[in-house]
Amino acid sequence: MITQNEIARKDFDRICLLKGYETFTEKQITGLSNHIKGIIEKSSREQLSSDEVQSIHAYNEDVSELKKALVLNNDMTREVVYYRERQVIFDDSIEKSEDGELIKARSGVYANTAQNRKAGRVGQKYGGKKEKDGNGQGKDNIKAEDLKSAFSYMIDKDHIPKNLTGNVSIKMEPRDTKGMAGNQDKYQMSIYQNGKKVGSLGSHPSKDFDATEMVKKEIAKKEGTEKKEGKK
Repeated sequence: MITQNEIARKDFDRICLLKGYETFTEKQITGLSNHIKGIIEKSSREQLSSDEVQSIHAYNEDVSELKKALVLNNDMTREVVYYRERQVIFDDSIEKSEDGELIKARSGVYANTAQNRKAGRVGQKYGGKKEKDGNGQGKDNIKAEDLKSAFSYMIDKDHIPKNLTGNVSIKMEPRDTKGMAGNQDKYQMSIYQNGKKVGSLGSHPSKDFDATEMVKKEIAKKEGTEKKEGKK
């Protein structure tokens, strides 16, 4: 932990490297806070989607772990920087994006940190390369009936079709926000079946969000609740 009220940039960077801290600018944290504030304000007008609720929970978890340092840059300007223990140990593998650009794989395992121990996910896999079918979509490995059961409040013509059957997959893709006022989420969680878009689970600010994992957790939570109610 960095204890000085003010620390030189080179010393701050050295400590972060040695301790394995990940860092965030004040602008990044402010932007995230404003985004979450917008979601909370939205909750007073309409029901939030499950990913919006999860975003609030994740934000509350993350913010409690952040520490703040006042960094003296080489040009003598001062900058507030936030840091915390690195939550994920990423793989060093390289993959190609859809446009052929080489990128570092966003997969790894959850590190042994206080936050991950509390969540019970130390050593579990994070992210990973998703299996794709011939159309480039994720494989249809989610039962539509399970999806409708876990997200019953989203069964309508704009989200989950009432007559949806078989298996589906979830894909993060760009969202058309032209003409929309305010700060809008740039991605949507689309529901695909046999390579064709058939519905949506709403929007999200990050293209790296693992919507498939979120859906599977909600399904497991729903099944666990039904089992408990069945024992009563």
